[in-house]
Amino acid sequence: MKEDIILYGQLLSNKSLEEIGLICDALQVQIKESSHYQNGRYLLVYNGADSRLTFEQVASNEFLIKGEADLEEALEQLAAKISKALASEKLKHRMELYDAEGGMYQYLNYNWGIKE
Repeated sequence: MKEDIILYGQLLSNKSLEEIGLICDALQVQIKESSHYQNGRYLLVYNGADSRLTFEQVASNEFLIKGEADLEEALEQLAAKISKALASEKLKHRMELYDAEGGMYQYLNYNWGIKE
């Protein structure tokens, strides 16, 4: 069991936070208020207390994705579900999972090569 698993990613889409939340509707989602995010809001997608991802809009058609979990399996499962949901809508995205030592060990994407 690994600890301190982190995910970084990007989503290219003109959809709103609400629309992205609907795409991930099979999971637990909330739009939260925060002064740390553009427009003061971000999308939180989570799987119980085990893992969570946030979507932060940084441009009109770009979102940064960040995720974290204490257990490797929890974040892998959540990331795979979200990637599948985004891919089903043909939304260009990528997600990179890193272990506690900073090494990337998994790459999920739709229509986004690893070198982009």
